[in-house]
Amino acid sequence: MLAKNILLPNLSFKKIVFIFFTTFSLSIIVLLFFASKEKKYNVVEKKDLSLTYDCQKLNCLQAYYQFPKNHPEYKKTITEEELPAKIDKVLQEKETIQFSPTNAELKKAILANLNINFLLENINERGLVVTNISNKNHQNYLEKEVLFTDEHVGTFDVLILIPKKKGIKNKFPAIIGLHGHGDSNKTFMNKYLGADLAQSGFVVIMPSFRAMSSQPDEEISLLLLQNGYTLMGLRVYETLLLIKYLQYLEIVDNNNIGILSHSGGSSCANLVVRITPSIKAQATDYFVNWLPYKAKIHCEVIPALSYYQKAINSYQSLSIPVLSLPYSFANRQQTIISFFETHLKKNNL
Repeated sequence: MLAKNILLPNLSFKKIVFIFFTTFSLSIIVLLFFASKEKKYNVVEKKDLSLTYDCQKLNCLQAYYQFPKNHPEYKKTITEEELPAKIDKVLQEKETIQFSPTNAELKKAILANLNINFLLENINERGLVVTNISNKNHQNYLEKEVLFTDEHVGTFDVLILIPKKKGIKNKFPAIIGLHGHGDSNKTFMNKYLGADLAQSGFVVIMPSFRAMSSQPDEEISLLLLQNGYTLMGLRVYETLLLIKYLQYLEIVDNNNIGILSHSGGSSCANLVVRITPSIKAQATDYFVNWLPYKAKIHCEVIPALSYYQKAINSYQSLSIPVLSLPYSFANRQQTIISFFETHLKKNNL
């Protein structure tokens, strides 16, 4: 009796039962919430710190080379003779024919010309394996290296920077950082404000795009174009996988995700913001006309999109704030950080 009085002072049996069942019920609700979110985004997280990412050893480009064979039902074969003729036709018409679509029509045209509608079907329900292979502690943030593995595009390397300071309501706004040709996610982290944004309280996620050097870029771009697909379309899809993972993470404020991009990464980002409502602010330093440069086929060659060039590049028509930057962000570092703080943190203040 004495022990009961010490442990449970002034509590009746009914109150004890009520507290027990209330606590138990809340625990079940929390567990169901996390389980439903995991099921909604179908992300499987693993950890193997013995792994390293070596694109060549992993034959990481194979998924691109095999893509037309793996998806014959969506192929649109274009012969070697037809492709140059198609490009010449666009070159002759692009100055006189520029479509002025609504945002909904532009989204439809982009998805159709990238030929990725089938990839977006059930994207959240489709399995995504995220394997943590490295962790590094910095003064103000944690650097995690992970591998994304998707059934359609294979495996690619991703860096995630997570601030150490406490977020608003334990959540942080997030930035997707897309690098340019010849660079990597590590370049973006060190040279294009990835680390600076993490220190400023943003979760930053940065992929290493594959085939970003001239030879594989041109070779794979041509292969995909001749089969009715595009390398840029696959990069757009990979960026949407980044968004999926951010939305899965409990520490990320899903209502405040932005995108910062350089050069070829900007070409991708300029399309991404047109097809998803998940991006709430964009900073970009590059726009293209979707035609060959010096007669070379590369990832930014999508002839049919050239008719929509002005519409895509007219960021004033977007419903989100856009910061147009000089190439390589020249002397605009603080401007970029302030831009994202203004537009992605305002709802949390």
